[in-house]
Amino acid sequence: MATVNYYLSRYVKKDNQRGEIQLRFSGNRNFVKRAATGIHIYAGNWDAERGMPKTRKSIKFGDENNDEIRDRLLLLTGYLLRCWEETPEGELKEDSLTEWLKDIEWKSEKEENILGGKLVIVNRWTLNSKTQLAEKEAAKKREMARFENHYFVDAFGFFMDE
Repeated sequence: MATVNYYLSRYVKKDNQRGEIQLRFSGNRNFVKRAATGIHIYAGNWDAERGMPKTRKSIKFGDENNDEIRDRLLLLTGYLLRCWEETPEGELKEDSLTEWLKDIEWKSEKEENILGGKLVIVNRWTLNSKTQLAEKEAAKKREMARFENHYFVDAFGFFMDE
């Protein structure tokens, strides 16, 4: 079974410095890769034992968005595990993990919530595959073209029948 483990970049020296979250993907014995996620966090807010951002109670530095970072990491984990399961073993390449990471398109939507009587704006992150989005768009265009062509033929046939 494939696993994804996160850790903070080793180049961060102090707790009040931001560091990039790195990942280690283990698919099987022959496919163990490391990569950067592009997500940054203050070192003092990173829980090295769990490999995730600290909870709200133990936040030390200015990151108010540890929950957002946790959500993004969980979305990324699910995406990478899905890519691993969908890729046949014969099609795996040395840079498959890099290709999967380059294929990601992040989107955030702001959502207003009321917590403890205060209005809080929360970012909800979604992760999509660029290739899947392009395939959906192409299929949508093909369907619209087919619909437009058939609409005229069907309308003309209906007119002739009536």
